[in-house]
Amino acid sequence: EAEASDIVLATTRLKEIVYGAAHDCLLKADERGVKFDIQCPDDVQARVNALLLQQAVRNLFGAQNVPLPL
Repeated sequence: EAEASDIVLATTRLKEIVYGAAHDCLLKADERGVKFDIQCPDDVQARVNALLLQQAVRNLFGAQNVPLPL
């Protein structure tokens, strides 16, 4: 498991992460009849690890078993 010092952070637009995670989950969501209404301003940025945040967002969408694109 990664230690805190191994996690690389970068300033990233959050909209790209949230929309990317939602896109990865669309098929499974459609099968379940789930619709997304995502609203995120273009200029919101944060210093994050994009892959870890995307996985966390995917978990919130309930798509834990959908593999991350590499």
